[in-house]
Amino acid sequence: MFTLQFFVIAGNMAHKVLTSREKNDKERFAKKVGAIMQEARLKAGLTQEELADKADFHRTYIGFIEQGVYSPNLYTLSKLAKALRVKLSDLLKKID
Repeated sequence: MFTLQFFVIAGNMAHKVLTSREKNDKERFAKKVGAIMQEARLKAGLTQEELADKADFHRTYIGFIEQGVYSPNLYTLSKLAKALRVKLSDLLKKID
């Protein structure tokens, strides 16, 4: 069976229009990543502002990640892992 997929053109990029199930999965994933990042930050004894300074991000961005508003890409996760002095692979294992 074939699945009909819709794409939205935004600038030069085509973005797939997500189904409601995909949106829910994406939201759950972002919240899980956020909880893991918050746990790692607290374990490191850092405030959101301190982590943001060490990783060169704005404090509100760290808050949005922890709340599950934003889902960080691998590059961002690697910068956060370095700032937290943990292995990126350890963070990724927890996400899986």
